[in-house]
Amino acid sequence: GGASTREKLATLLWSDSDDDRARQSLRRVLSDLRSDLGDVGRDLLQCQGESVALCSDRLWVDAREFDGEPVGLSDVRRERAARLFTGDLLDGLVYDAPLFEEWLTVERAHSREHAIACLRATLARHAAARAFDRAIATANRILEIDACLEDVHRALMEIYLTTGKRTSALRQYGRCREALRRELEIEPGH
Repeated sequence: GGASTREKLATLLWSDSDDDRARQSLRRVLSDLRSDLGDVGRDLLQCQGESVALCSDRLWVDAREFDGEPVGLSDVRRERAARLFTGDLLDGLVYDAPLFEEWLTVERAHSREHAIACLRATLARHAAARAFDRAIATANRILEIDACLEDVHRALMEIYLTTGKRTSALRQYGRCREALRRELEIEPGH
């Protein structure tokens, strides 16, 4: 959203290199980006003195949908943000820079939590409206992100019981139990 200093970027991306080598690597990457992006790059990447900025207002970035608190978002925007979450931020990226990995870990957790919060609000709305098919789909989506959310398993079991699907509720209890055992080595609460 804003500019960063060259020093901050070099430290973040090349924390295991000395300052001169990190700054040299940053200069090379910025030069390559400008070259690869051509005329478009001049508008998107602004480098002025020690400041480097990506003019993100000229780009559509899915991660921007996660800005703000989920409770402050409209239902439409909350559902859109949840739909856009298709996995961890930069999933599959392997980059050996400790500070960057630390930053990425925090950002991944934040986007996961935000998606879950958006989906929880959607689940509550669907359940309250007795839109059970949509509530079931939403609960399952939450559990795809984090299979250890016992309260979501419980909500799903309650929906199944409310809709007369006792066998589905029992099967869901089994899924909950297995996920909690596998991931946390605990049993479901009562």
